[in-house]
Amino acid sequence: MGDAGARWAFPVLGRGWIQDAQERPFGLIPKATNCRQIRLKGPKTVTTVGLSCVGQDDLSNSRKLRMSDVPQHISLSRQLTGRWQIPLLLVSLGLLMAGVWRLRPAPKPPTFEELFTRSATLKDAKLYSQASRHIESVLSNPELKLSVLERGRLQALMAEVIYLHELGNAVHGAGNARSILSNLDWASAAGVADSVDRQMMRARACEWLNRGAEAVEAYRRALAGGVADPWAVRKRIVQIDRESGRIAGDQLQAELDPFLAGDDVPDEMRYWALEQKVVLLGEEQKYQEADALLASQSRRPVGENWRNQREFLQALVAYHLGRSEEAEPLLRVLRDRVVPGDPLYARASWLLGRILQSHEAPQPALSFY
Repeated sequence: MGDAGARWAFPVLGRGWIQDAQERPFGLIPKATNCRQIRLKGPKTVTTVGLSCVGQDDLSNSRKLRMSDVPQHISLSRQLTGRWQIPLLLVSLGLLMAGVWRLRPAPKPPTFEELFTRSATLKDAKLYSQASRHIESVLSNPELKLSVLERGRLQALMAEVIYLHELGNAVHGAGNARSILSNLDWASAAGVADSVDRQMMRARACEWLNRGAEAVEAYRRALAGGVADPWAVRKRIVQIDRESGRIAGDQLQAELDPFLAGDDVPDEMRYWALEQKVVLLGEEQKYQEADALLASQSRRPVGENWRNQREFLQALVAYHLGRSEEAEPLLRVLRDRVVPGDPLYARASWLLGRILQSHEAPQPALSFY
């Protein structure tokens, strides 16, 4: 096809484009990314529209540069060329870690004070099981080479841990009570001084084992050492001696007198001693002495609760002395002061019912019962 064919095929193209198509020889043009290839019928020409095209000469050159598809063997030296830094880096890191490990400080074993402080901290945190296991591990470790005094301090601490654990129990185990006493004995034999707190622990452990005499001795040593609440300890001594039968009668009353005479006695302890003396005098039918005792104590100011308790004792003694007209108004006022759920309310109602029953008024008496 000549020039007329080219013009007929591309009437929209300009002369420059057609002339350029005429000048290119006929041949295969490889495909390009941004090139559009169009073959025209003609002897030796091809017309293309696009950005660029590759001629036959370029195609022959590209065929010469094409590589074989057969896989070629690559030597190990060529594979490692440029990669020798990686094993060198690994070796360097290994040497660095070995050097740092050798430069580390030698492990320092904990001192006895550190171990003792850890056990005491566990005890203060109320972790009694953990504290007990830690103390046992320290005592059974032969590498620590503890001195006799150090072992005694640990055993005293162990006794305190077991004691605090037992205080939270309603029923106290005999095994733990014996452990408290044995650890305290070992601590004393090792030279650890017996403190007031340890004497109190010993006394209560003896009580849990029903060894009243030893408990009283420990309580008395605690009193001599300056216990924080001496009147509570004196009360417990009197109770133990009375329960065991070692004191009674006049001797018991003599033990109760300091509670009534002391100025620093708490109201609770004072009323307890007053009630015990009134009961003892009542058992001996000495109501006149009981009335005089109550009159002397009525002049001492106390709290409202203990004043109500003391007035009930006064009404009780007046009833036994036949002064019902004096006891009845005291009891009625007392019932108005306290709430029905108070034990004192029940006691006052019972005594008021007895008084009305003695006056041959069973129906009102029954209502108070």
